Amino acid sequence: MLTRALIVLLLVLNLGVAAWWIARPEPPVPGFTPQIGNAALLQLVDEPTAPAAGGEAGPGPAPETAPATACYRLGPFADADSGAEAVAALEPDVAGARLRREWPGPPENWRVVLPAESIEAGIEAAGRVAEAGFDDYYVMREGVDEGVVALGMYRDRARAEARAADLRGAGFGVRVEPFGGGEAEYWVDARVRAGFDAGAAGERLGAAQVLEDGCAAEVDADVAR
Repeated sequence: MLTRALIVLLLVLNLGVAAWWIARPEPPVPGFTPQIGNAALLQLVDEPTAPAAGGEAGPGPAPETAPATACYRLGPFADADSGAEAVAALEPDVAGARLRREWPGPPENWRVVLPAESIEAGIEAAGRVAEAGFDDYYVMREGVDEGVVALGMYRDRARAEARAADLRGAGFGVRVEPFGGGEAEYWVDARVRAGFDAGAAGERLGAAQVLEDGCAAEVDADVAR
């Protein structure tokens, strides 16, 4: 009797195992993460976002700031101080701005200069000029020329250009500028992006004139230094 009961028990167990094997769920597909109800899946911070339906990529990095599209000259301002105030007021809204001193009359002289952002940067640049074997340099320490490295003043523009060519050949980004010729005027060069209202900015800053100008490349170079 006991033997018969054991045989029946084993038969029942075998039938149970067979029934479970037939009714078992399919193994998960590789890469599939089960989701409970409508709950959103958790995603690691560094995990790439899956493409949206239709093949479109998910959210990516924020687009870069729109590039500058135009350059304006605002002025003239009464003196270097008022021009510097205009530069400071413009800087939060433009891609680049700098103060420029000009003379309305024929140039009396031509000078070669190496722009720098500060007196400290000018001193460092002057050191590199000296190491390259050049002399006749001076770091300006005040006013609109603060930080600029002066590299020679000439009555003849050809001589100034020759000096500049030698310095450029050594890798220095120098400029040749007119110097003198009537009473100095102070202008602000501003490199702006699309949608910037230059007329309204000029009115707010007290600029008598707002002129569109091709100074963007030069302001770019100054800002990059």
